[in-house]
Amino acid sequence: MSADLVFPDTTGERPADFERALQFERTITGIAARDIEVQRLWQEVAHLLKPLTAYQDPAFRRRVAAAMAEAAA
Repeated sequence: MSADLVFPDTTGERPADFERALQFERTITGIAARDIEVQRLWQEVAHLLKPLTAYQDPAFRRRVAAAMAEAAA
């Protein structure tokens, strides 16, 4: 996902799941502020030490999904 697409004036097609992907990224950032394991993985992906597919780890996805559900409640 391109961060440029966040800006409404940016031209280009946004993926169908764009809003969900943004929420996922925001949630990771929030969790990383209080969870060292999430922070470490987030930094490793951001600095290209691990591939984006590292976010597909089931335990990581459960943490993010739980935080997203908590925020939606």
